[in-house]
Amino acid sequence: MAELNQTYKETLRYLFSLQKFGIKLGLKNIRALCALLGNPQNKYPTIHVAGTNGKGSTSAFLASICTEAGYRTGLYTSPHLVDFSERIRINGSRISSADIVRLSERIRNEIDRLHCTFFEATTAIAFQYFAEQAVDIAVIETGLGGRLDSTNLLEPLATIITSIGLEHSEYLGDSFASIAFEKAGIIKPNTPVFYAAQHDDAKRVIEARAAELGAPTHTIASPDTIRIHDINAMTFECKIFDELTEFVSPLIGVFQARNALLAVRCAESLLEKERLTFSSCSLKDGLSNVLVHSGL
Repeated sequence: MAELNQTYKETLRYLFSLQKFGIKLGLKNIRALCALLGNPQNKYPTIHVAGTNGKGSTSAFLASICTEAGYRTGLYTSPHLVDFSERIRINGSRISSADIVRLSERIRNEIDRLHCTFFEATTAIAFQYFAEQAVDIAVIETGLGGRLDSTNLLEPLATIITSIGLEHSEYLGDSFASIAFEKAGIIKPNTPVFYAAQHDDAKRVIEARAAELGAPTHTIASPDTIRIHDINAMTFECKIFDELTEFVSPLIGVFQARNALLAVRCAESLLEKERLTFSSCSLKDGLSNVLVHSGL
């Protein structure tokens, strides 16, 4: 065990040393890494989540819903709070130290040859781990932007774009329209996209890109009725399966209610298209148990 712990620390030092290459927007390196692994990202269904604010909690809500519905659910998010393993989880359980070491070693030569970034390497590890673990579905959060983000090799069942703000102007542009253009880069042909109510400039860009690709759009606003009971509980109401339903969430705030509703509406759509099966109970329990199922 002591030897594994030491090897794990050495592996993390190696992975974090890749931060010296900074941020590289583009898909060339991740395509090469995934090709080496046999394109694991194509071996399970995915839902792809981009945005400036709330993409982490939206991803966690959706993964929790899928877990409650009985699916073996991968969740890839960033950054981590305490340990690297928080980024890659299945039904709330983190990837093991041994798997991080093994998968890092498997692609290390290619990482070094290409001068891959930390995020490129991490994304390849996550894709491969989910394939090996035979997940039923994976919820994948983008890192920076979307169009040229390393996660954008996916052909997902649905895409989600959370609230867009002015961020990382040196990479994404300095206007809502330019940033929305990058985020909307995850939209795929004929694939439904769910997006939070946005600045008008951002909305126009998202709608234009979706129309170009024939992707149905669904705009999600905050629920009308939100009640915050204490620091640990919030309720809101919305219609699901044509019935007014009350949801409980341990993540509170108007923006969290909107993020939760993005996840619920996405799940509802996948049910309607017979891609996944959800019940009203799995939707409700998914939100209320999000902290349990996502490791937050």
